[in-house]
Amino acid sequence: MSALEPSAGRCVDCLYPLEKGKIAVVGKRRRVCYSCATVREQLMLRTARRYTAYLSIDGSRLTTWIGNPLARVLTTKTARVGFADVRGRRPERWYLMAIDDWDHSWLAISPGPGMYARMRRAAPRKPLRKRAP
Repeated sequence: MSALEPSAGRCVDCLYPLEKGKIAVVGKRRRVCYSCATVREQLMLRTARRYTAYLSIDGSRLTTWIGNPLARVLTTKTARVGFADVRGRRPERWYLMAIDDWDHSWLAISPGPGMYARMRRAAPRKPLRKRAP
C-alpha cells in the first residue's frame, strides 16, 4: 500500500497530494496539508483577539495542535484553584505571558504542560518615556 491515500485528494492551498494521516480539515470538507494548516493558524493568530493553542510539554512555547510554534512563553505562574478532590488535591492552573512572531503580547491560562491554553491578546504597552536629567 502506498503512503498516499487515493481518496485524500490534494491540498486546497498548495495542491500537493495529501498523505494518509497528515490531513487537516478546514471548514466544510476542505482538506489541507499540515504545513498549510500551520500557516493558516499563524495568520489567524495575527488578527485574533482570542485564540486557543497548546502549551508544549516543556512549557516554553504555545503551539498548534501538531506542535508547530505560535508564540514563545516569557513568564509562567502556577496556582492551585478550585475545590479539592477526594484525596485533598486541588487542580493546578498555569498563568502565562507569551509573545508571538509579530511582537504581540498574549496572556494565557492552561491546566498545565501538554494541555490546551486559552489565549487573549494583552493590551499594548505604551513606550517608556525617558526621564529628563
